[in-house]
Amino acid sequence: MVKIKELKKTDLEDILRVETKAFIPPIQADKKVIGDRLNKNHIYLGAFIEGNTDLLVGTVACRQDQFVPDFADFIVKHPNFEKWANRKSEPVANALFIYSLGVVPEYRNGLVAKALIGKALEVAQLQKKDFFVGDMRVPSYNGSCYPGFEKIKQNHYVKSVIDESLLCGKTMGIKELAQDPIVGFYLRILPRLRALGITDAKFLEKDVPSGGRRVLVYQDLRK
Repeated sequence: MVKIKELKKTDLEDILRVETKAFIPPIQADKKVIGDRLNKNHIYLGAFIEGNTDLLVGTVACRQDQFVPDFADFIVKHPNFEKWANRKSEPVANALFIYSLGVVPEYRNGLVAKALIGKALEVAQLQKKDFFVGDMRVPSYNGSCYPGFEKIKQNHYVKSVIDESLLCGKTMGIKELAQDPIVGFYLRILPRLRALGITDAKFLEKDVPSGGRRVLVYQDLRK
């Protein structure tokens, strides 16, 4: 059984421990960055295994911001991951943005990540947000081999869908990318997700497996 609770600044070291185990080294946030996010009133939700409440095995970060389902608006406000993840959480906003969903390898059976996403969605609904917004890595774009972290083969179909969308400005359906393990996992949990668009390679250049890109998604909570 997985229990989810909101983490505090006193949990910073534990959040950092999960960060260094859950994410491939090039994209890990350091202690200063995580502390800065907490100081900007971001919410960190933590997953604990029932019976061992001291064992934090997964986290997801959230912040409040204004959102319209328009990719052009996103590009203006969030040109890169720094702007996406490290903006101040606004006290009055119509959307909950989630990012940095991470689970330590020993507990990647899907249950922990599902519980974290479910709790974040519950927070958005309790706060009466209009939108639930997220970003997804697509490591199958180039393939990823980081022993102890992830091993994902390149998927040429996923790569071609993304490249065509970027080249032609083609509107992409999120289900077209479901062959990617991360995108597919999100869709199984949140089947109403819609694709906002794909960022360029400079969004997070250190994420080489994803080609520096993220797939931006949202769910309209008004429906």
